[in-house]
Amino acid sequence: MRSLSTIVLAATAAGLHFASALELNVNSTGSIRNAAATLAFGLTSWYHNNQSSTAATAVGTFPAPYYWWEAGAVWGGLVDYWAYTNDSSYNPTVTQALLAQVGPDNNVGLLKNYGGKDE
Repeated sequence: MRSLSTIVLAATAAGLHFASALELNVNSTGSIRNAAATLAFGLTSWYHNNQSSTAATAVGTFPAPYYWWEAGAVWGGLVDYWAYTNDSSYNPTVTQALLAQVGPDNNVGLLKNYGGKDE
């Protein structure tokens, strides 16, 4: 059964603005890993808030019009990517993004970047 994060990762990648197709043979582990690697690379290419000039409150988030929960879906998807493929190349970025959201009381501070009307 597919995890929700995997579905979110795929849905997020499908929403990216590029015009190319992925070759995928669902009966081939190598093909699945290659497609997943392509999607992971594409997702992380949109993330620029880990540069030294980024404000501390923006690390781990994506710029407008993206909301905090979309960044959370990307980070969760990349954790799943790591678990399924054993490719840890994105772990430093994911770790930095998630730890940047920890508040002074060790609570998750994703509330720094609310974006909806339901808060």
